[in-house]
Amino acid sequence: MFVGTPDGGFGRGTEWAVREFQIYASMANAAQLNQGRLHGWQPQAGLTAPEVMALGLRPNSNPPESYHVASLDRVANGSRYTGPISGVMNANTRTAMEHWLRNNYRCPVVIEAWQVATGNNQRTTPYTNGVNIWNFDEITQGTVRNASNRVVARVRMFSRDFTGHYTLPNGRRDDQYQSLGSYARFMTYGGPMSEVPNHTWAEAEMTPERLIGPATTTAILAATPNGAAASTYPSMPTMTLWALSARAIGPWA
Repeated sequence: MFVGTPDGGFGRGTEWAVREFQIYASMANAAQLNQGRLHGWQPQAGLTAPEVMALGLRPNSNPPESYHVASLDRVANGSRYTGPISGVMNANTRTAMEHWLRNNYRCPVVIEAWQVATGNNQRTTPYTNGVNIWNFDEITQGTVRNASNRVVARVRMFSRDFTGHYTLPNGRRDDQYQSLGSYARFMTYGGPMSEVPNHTWAEAEMTPERLIGPATTTAILAATPNGAAASTYPSMPTMTLWALSARAIGPWA
């Protein structure tokens, strides 16, 4: 991960990056650079993440994909991190990171900014510097305009998840790019925005039924309105508002 310009200090950005590394390093799978496949396409390509990222779009890929994503494989994580998710560079984190470096592991969740055709919402080519982004404000453009100031494409963020950590809804595949959203501005503020229905899945909508959980919950609440189950719900509106305000502007992943 690259968070800002290296300055030799362990600041907030580095702490964020270490914390994200600890999360991914604790999962069962990682992403690994497939050197043979990459050099089959580009024999002289460098092997570092910035070098592969700079290659941009892989020609003739269908559906389109970046060289960075196309050259990665899901592999079993050979050095799982078991310590706290803290952002602190402890001994266990150092051990895991050294293993990742030796084995050409990469962050298994890749976020990329792509140009999307206005007519059919299909990805066409990565946006400028849009391969493997991390910070919420790395890409702040929402549209691409021509010399006549006409919108010719939209800029949208997509994820590619190699972790296998989550169970996706039926019909959804984890070996494809998934739409995340775009960057939105409001006065002096800005951050990620997911627009319904272009950036979301209908089956993932946050409904009361999904918040309540098991089908027996409503019956329990009706039978024992002052019971333990009921104590979960009065604070939910307040907590939801707090969560929304806290996460309104944050990293893509």
